[in-house]
Amino acid sequence: FQNLLSNFTNEAREQLQPLADEHDLLEVKIQTQKKVLEVAVQTNQSMARAMADVRSSSALLGELQRLVPRTISLDQVQINGDALDLSGEALMPDGLRTLNALILSMGQSALFDQDGVMLQQATLENSLSTEAADSGRLIYGISVRFAADAPQAFRPQLAALGSIGLERRLQRLHQEEGLFP
Repeated sequence: FQNLLSNFTNEAREQLQPLADEHDLLEVKIQTQKKVLEVAVQTNQSMARAMADVRSSSALLGELQRLVPRTISLDQVQINGDALDLSGEALMPDGLRTLNALILSMGQSALFDQDGVMLQQATLENSLSTEAADSGRLIYGISVRFAADAPQAFRPQLAALGSIGLERRLQRLHQEEGLFP
């Protein structure tokens, strides 16, 4: 009886071994494909976030055009991580008042953090022809922190700012499941 049982076990082992090897091979392949899929999902999510980022879109330029008074010039606009740095000049005698209005307007924009608008520099340069405080220009630098939820908060205003393409991309991205974590 022991011999019969031993033979039966050996035959079963021989028949099952190829199946067990195939199972192990398939398990390795599944794990490899899972990793490939995870990388693809992360890449897609990163691309979706980049496409939805209003900091690099025409919406930002449209909002700046809306907020910056005509009497203020922008010499430089630079994105530094989560902040927007602006520098330029405003003509006096109303330069300080106009610059203050710009700072207040930026704090009210859905694109920027209300408490994240900082005046970095304000220097009065008088004209050579006169030393009066009502002439010359005010050289300024402002740093503005983007709102954490800027893409969502700003989305209703995209069409009005001429960012129809971005609005459509965001709409499509939100329809896709799993793109935004």
